[in-house]
Amino acid sequence: MDELKQWLDDTFYREVTVTETHTGYTSERNYSGQSYVTIELPFEETVTTTKEVIAWDSVASFVLIILTFITVTTFLRRAVFGR
Repeated sequence: MDELKQWLDDTFYREVTVTETHTGYTSERNYSGQSYVTIELPFEETVTTTKEVIAWDSVASFVLIILTFITVTTFLRRAVFGR
């Protein structure tokens, strides 16, 4: 797969960075002398991931160019050589 990406010169792939933030509460049990006490502590967590996805606009442009080339060559062939 990496060889294919290099052959296509990374034209059809792009890197996307996604940042997610999670907030909430976590509980913690502490022993305070005679009994256990449950304490809820707030937390905030930020997770950032980077991944490569297909650039659909580049793929659509490539397909459009190929279809245009096929159409033009078909019309020229019929015009020059007849039916």
